[in-house]
Amino acid sequence: MHKCLTVAEILSHIFEHIPVSRDLANVALVCHVFHEPALEILWRHVTLWNLLVYTIPRSVLDVFETQNWLYDRSNSVTRVARISRPPGPQEMDRFLYYTSLVRSLQMHDRHRIWSWLPPMDLDVSVFDILVSLQRSRPIFPRLRSLSLGKLPGWVHEYMEVFLTPSLRKLSYGSIAATDQTCLALMAHIRRLCPGLEELQLENYSRAQEVLDGVNQHIGSFSHLRKLEYMQSVPDTTIFHFLAELPALEDLKFSVSAAASSMQIVGPVPRQRRAGWFRSLKKLSVKSPKLRYIVPLFDMVQSAPLVQLSFSYSDNDPDRDLLDHRLVFRSLRFLTLTVGRLTVVGALLERARLPSLEELSVVYGRCEKVLGNFVLAVCASCSPSTLRYLSVHHSLSHGYETRPVLVRPIILPLLAFRRIEHLHLSINGVFEMSDETIEEIAPSWPALKHIHLGVSNIQNCSNVTAKGLISLALHCAHLELIGLPLNVTSTSVTEESGCSGVHRNHSVKELDFGYSPISTDAVKEIAAVINYIFPKLQKINGWHGPSSSDAMPPLSTLNELGETEWQNVWQEVLSYCSGEDGPSGGNGKNEVGSGPVMKNIGL
Repeated sequence: MHKCLTVAEILSHIFEHIPVSRDLANVALVCHVFHEPALEILWRHVTLWNLLVYTIPRSVLDVFETQNWLYDRSNSVTRVARISRPPGPQEMDRFLYYTSLVRSLQMHDRHRIWSWLPPMDLDVSVFDILVSLQRSRPIFPRLRSLSLGKLPGWVHEYMEVFLTPSLRKLSYGSIAATDQTCLALMAHIRRLCPGLEELQLENYSRAQEVLDGVNQHIGSFSHLRKLEYMQSVPDTTIFHFLAELPALEDLKFSVSAAASSMQIVGPVPRQRRAGWFRSLKKLSVKSPKLRYIVPLFDMVQSAPLVQLSFSYSDNDPDRDLLDHRLVFRSLRFLTLTVGRLTVVGALLERARLPSLEELSVVYGRCEKVLGNFVLAVCASCSPSTLRYLSVHHSLSHGYETRPVLVRPIILPLLAFRRIEHLHLSINGVFEMSDETIEEIAPSWPALKHIHLGVSNIQNCSNVTAKGLISLALHCAHLELIGLPLNVTSTSVTEESGCSGVHRNHSVKELDFGYSPISTDAVKEIAAVINYIFPKLQKINGWHGPSSSDAMPPLSTLNELGETEWQNVWQEVLSYCSGEDGPSGGNGKNEVGSGPVMKNIGL
C-alpha cells in the first residue's frame, strides 16, 4: 500500500466520492487503515431511527407493529421501537461509539424507509434510556447539525440530549398555531447552544405571547450568521431584533400568504441607524403585501448588502407606500418575482442601485409596460456596472396579439456597453428587423447571451441572416443567440448581401423558437449558418402548430400545418455539422457553395 493511503485526511477526500452507503461499509472492512475514515463518512449524516435500530442489540430494542383504527373503519399499521429491558453495562457501547461519529442528525415524528412500508415511531422508553446515558457522558459530542420535524410535545422534555454546545445548525421545523411548548424549547436552545450559527424556523402561531417570546430568543443568538424565518403575522418587531444581530450575514424572511388581509403589528422605524444589519450581505424576502416588508427595506439600506431577492405575489402595486428613495449602494445582484411588471417599475423608480451588476425579473400578468420598465432600469442603475438583464414572463395565458416594437424598448439600453446577458420576453409578439439588430450589435461588444421574444407563438420578425451576420461581427464573445427569424423562403436569405463576412467561433447555440422554416431553404440556410458560426453545436426550434391547436394565426408567416419546425431546424444543424442530409450525400460537402453563399459575399 502506498504511504499516501495511510493518511486519514487523504482517505477522507477519496471516500467522500463513494455515493452508495453499502459500498462505503465494504470499504470500512478492507483494513484497519480504511476503517475509521470510512465510518466517519458513513455515519456523518443519519436519522435517529437508523442510528437506534442498527446499533442497539435486538435483545434490548424491540420493534413491533401496531394497528390504529381510523374514522372510516380502516386501519393503519405503524412500527414502534421500544426498550424491552434495561441494557447491560456493555450493550450500549456500540451505540455510543457510532453516536460519537455523527455530525448531522434528523429527527421526525414518523420515519419511513420506503413509501410502501409502514411508518415507524419511537417509544418514550427510548428517550428515557438516552437521558440516562447522557448523565455519564455526552451522547453526541461532535453534533453540528440537527433537523427537527413535526414532533409530539412530550419529546421537548428530552431535547437536552441533542442540544449540545457543538451544535451550529438547527432546523427547528414549524411552530404550530396551538403550540404552547415552543418557548420552553427555545429557552433550552438559547441556553445549551450558545454558538448556534444557522437557524431555520416557521412560526404559524398568532398568539402575541409566542410571537414576542420567539422574537426575543432569536435576537439573543449573537453568533447567528444565517436565518430562515417565516411568520404568519406581519409583525415588524422581529426586524428590530434582527437588526441588532452582529454576525447575521444571510437572511431569508417570509410572511405567510394567510396574512394578506391582516394589519401590520409592531413599530415602524422613523429614522435609520448606521449600525443596523451591520453584517448582512444576502437578503431574500417573500411577502403577500408590499407594505409588510417596506420597513425592512428601510432598515437594511445601511447594510453591506450584496444580493437581494424579493418575491411579491399581490397584483396591487402599492405605489403610495414608497414615498421616498431607497438607496442600496453595495447591491450587486437583484432578483424580483412579482405578479405585475408595473410593481417592479414603481420600485425601481424610487431606487438607486449604483453598483448593480445583475437584474433578473419574473412577472406573471400580461402588461405592455416593458418600455417603462426599461426606462426605470436606466434611471436606477449605472451603465458602468450593469451586465446582466433578464425579464421573463412566467405565464402562458393572457396572450397579447398586437406586436410590440423592440427598437424603442432597447434604445435606452444602448448606453449600457458592459451588457453581457440580455433576455427579454413578453406573453406576446416582438416586432424587429435587421436594422434594429445592426443598431444594437455595435453597442454591446461584451455580449455573450441575447434572447429576444423567441417564446412567442406568433412571429412578426423581419430579422434574416443579415442580422445574424451583424451580431457575429460586433459581438466576438457571443455564445447564445435567441431571435425569431424570417426564413420561410430562400429569397429571404438571399437578400442578406454584404461583403467580408466575419466568422464567429464563440457561438455554440442558436434558439429560433417559433420561427417557421421552409423545407426548400434548408441547405441554403445551413450554408449561411455554417459559415458564420463554424463552432455551432445546437439549434433550438419549437414545434409548429397543427390544425387542431388553439393558437393565434400567424399574421406574417406561412403555416407549415402538421410539419414540426424543430425537426426542420435539426435538419439544418445536420447539414452544418457535416452529417448526411435526409436526401443523401454528405451535408458538409454540399453546403458552402451555391447562389446564397455568393450573394452574401462568401
